[in-house]
Amino acid sequence: MAAVVVAAFTVYALLSRGIDAPRVFSDELLYFDVGKSIAQGDGATIRGEGYGYARLYAYVLGALFAVVPDREDAYELAKVLNALFVASVAVPAYLLARRLLRPWPSVAVAALAVAVPSAMYVSLVMTECLAYLTFAWALLAIVLALERPTWTRQVAALVAVLVAATARTEFIALFGAYVGALAILLGLLPGRRARPVELVRALLPTVVAALAGLVALVVLPIVRGEPPSALGGYSTLWRSYDVGEVVHWLAYHLANLEFYVAVVPVAVAPIALVSLYRRARAGSERDAAFLALFVTVNAALFLIVAAFNSTIWAGDRLHDRPLFYVFFLWLVLLFVWIADCAPRPVAAAAVGAAVALFLPLVVPWAEFSRQEPVSQVNGVGTVLWMEIDDAVSGAGLSGLAVALAFVLLLVLAALLLPRRLRHGFPIVVLATFAAAGAFAWQGAREEASAWAASLPAGERAWLDDQGLPGGSVTLITSIRPCSGPDATRAPYLTEFFNDAVESVVHLDVSPDFLPSDDAARVTTSGTVELSGKPLRAEYAVAPEALPLAGRRLAAASTVPLVLWQVSNPVRVTSTEPERSGDCP
Repeated sequence: MAAVVVAAFTVYALLSRGIDAPRVFSDELLYFDVGKSIAQGDGATIRGEGYGYARLYAYVLGALFAVVPDREDAYELAKVLNALFVASVAVPAYLLARRLLRPWPSVAVAALAVAVPSAMYVSLVMTECLAYLTFAWALLAIVLALERPTWTRQVAALVAVLVAATARTEFIALFGAYVGALAILLGLLPGRRARPVELVRALLPTVVAALAGLVALVVLPIVRGEPPSALGGYSTLWRSYDVGEVVHWLAYHLANLEFYVAVVPVAVAPIALVSLYRRARAGSERDAAFLALFVTVNAALFLIVAAFNSTIWAGDRLHDRPLFYVFFLWLVLLFVWIADCAPRPVAAAAVGAAVALFLPLVVPWAEFSRQEPVSQVNGVGTVLWMEIDDAVSGAGLSGLAVALAFVLLLVLAALLLPRRLRHGFPIVVLATFAAAGAFAWQGAREEASAWAASLPAGERAWLDDQGLPGGSVTLITSIRPCSGPDATRAPYLTEFFNDAVESVVHLDVSPDFLPSDDAARVTTSGTVELSGKPLRAEYAVAPEALPLAGRRLAAASTVPLVLWQVSNPVRVTSTEPERSGDCP
C-alpha cells in the first residue's frame, strides 16, 4: 500500500507542477484568501466579510500560510498538499475493500481509487482533494460502526462524518446515510432485532447525535423562518424542487457514472448486490454493512446532485465534481463480482444489461459533450467523450454512436466472455481512467497557461513589491474600457498573489459570487460611487484605460493595470470609448 501512496503522490505532485496558474475563479481565490486571512489572525473572512462555506480546507491553507507566508510559494505547496491528500485515499479505500476482498484485489481497488480522472483536482486550490480523503475515511468509519455498533465505533463514525462535513457541506448527508443504513441492517440481519428500549440503549450515541443535530441544524432555524443552518453559504438551495427535473438529472448523472467507470461496474452491480444480499441474509455482517452503506450513500449523493442540477445555479451542465467521491464503491462491487468468479444469474444480469444500455439513451448528448473549459472542471469524466465526439464528428460520425457501441461491447463482454478473462475488466477501467485523465490534465495545462499569460510569474507579486501596507489597496475592475480576457484575468491573479488587496469594486458588472462592492458607477463628474456614496481609498488599482485622480505609483509591465495613490473621493479623470478585442 505504501508503494501505491508514494507512486500516486509523486505522479500528481509532478503533474501539478505543470499547472502554472490558478484558473477556476472565484473558487480558488475564495479558499486562498480565506486561508491567508486565517493565518493573519483575521478569522475566516473574505474581503472583510464572513465566509459561509465548509472550513476545513481553508484552515489547512491557513496553517500552510503560517509556515510559508509568500503567496507564490504557498500556491505551489498547496498543490503538493492536494497530491498528498489524493494519494492518501488509497489507505481508507484499501481498508474498506478488505472488509470484503482479499489483499491484492483490495490493493487494486485502492490503486483505482487514486487513479480516478478527478485526481486532476490536485492542480486546483479547491476543497475536492481534502474532501475525497475525509469522505473515504468517513465511509470506512461508518462501515465499521454498521458491522459492530459499539459506542466507540459509533462515536468514531459520527466524528468522521462531522470532519467530512467540514470539508464539504453536502457530506452532512453521510449522517442520514449512516442512520438509513442502520435501519436497513435491522431488516437484513435478524440477529440485530431487539426490543425498542434495548435498541435505543445500544445506539445511544447515534440517537443523541441525531436528535441534537435535528434540533440545532433544522428545527430551530425553520422555527425562526431561516434555512437549515447546516447549509451555510448554500442556503439558497433551501427551496422547492421540480420532481420531474430531479428525476431527469438523476438519470443523466447515473449515465455519467457509467461512462466514468467504464460501464462494467454498472452492468454487474445488480449481480454483486444480489450476492451481498444473500450473504447478508445468511448472517454476514460485513456483506450486510457494505450493502447498506452502498445503497444509502449513493442514494444520498445522487439525489443531492440531481436536485442541485435542477436549479439555475448548476449552469445546465453535468457534474461529476460533487459525485466522484463515491465512485470507488462501484469498483468494490466490480471486484466482488470478480471474486465470486463472475456469476451471471439470468434475472440480475438482464437488469444490469438493460440499465447499462438504457442510461446512455436518456442523456442529452449536446450537454454531455459540451466543449467548454468549465465542463472539464465540473465533469472530468466527460472530457474523454468530448474529445471523442470532436474527433469523430470530422469524419461525419456521431459521438453518441461511438459511446453506444462502447457500452454495448462492454456489456456483451461482461455477459459472454469466458470467466477466466474476468480479471481484464479492471484493466479496462484503468485504461478509461488514464485516457480521461490525460485529456483532463491537458485541458488543465492549456487553461492555466492562458491565465498565466495574463500575469506571468515575474509580475505576480507586483503590488506587494511596492512595499505598501498589507490590505490597503482597493482593486477596481471594469469590463467597459477593455473587453479582452486580461480585463478579467489580470485583476483576479493580482488579488490572488498579493496581500495588499483589501477590497474589490466592480464597475458595470460583478463577475463572481465573492463579497464585493458591486453597486459601483462613475458619475458624469468622474467620481466613483458605491450605492450613491463616493468611494474613498488610500491606494487603488485600476485598468490602464481608467486613469484615476492622484499619483501614479506603478504599473504591471505586461498587463493593463496601474497602481495609484488616489485623491479622495476616488475619481476617474477620463475613460476611453468602449471597444472590443484584446487589451492593449
